[in-house]
Amino acid sequence: MGMGRDGPASGPTATVTVPAELRFLEVLRTAVRIAVDGSGCDSGCDRDLQLAVDELASILIVSARTPSGLQLAVTHDETDVYVRMTVPISDAGFHPEVADLTRLLLDATVDSYDVRTDEEDLVGVLQRSLGSARYD
Repeated sequence: MGMGRDGPASGPTATVTVPAELRFLEVLRTAVRIAVDGSGCDSGCDRDLQLAVDELASILIVSARTPSGLQLAVTHDETDVYVRMTVPISDAGFHPEVADLTRLLLDATVDSYDVRTDEEDLVGVLQRSLGSARYD
């Protein structure tokens, strides 16, 4: 897989910021579900995105090791859904490892993904085409 786009230049965007703590993963999943409602993302696509958001958000939260907020932005166009998550970090040169099992899961659920540092933030990006689940 590899590099993902951060999203379309236009289109509706939903954002939410939560404390960078694992106990707020349910809030992120709910935000994704609400944001893609009416986009053409069926229940399989929705499940895939929620699973991918859980995995990528967990990486960002554990890697950032900061109580700062994690921001989630979800946008879509007529063919794709884009998710961007950011969390502040103190070491701009840090790049987290993505475990093999997590890579397999992300490869199975989204079209592309990326984890990178961007100035003082750790950024995770997901892109998923609208349609049915990939692992059913």
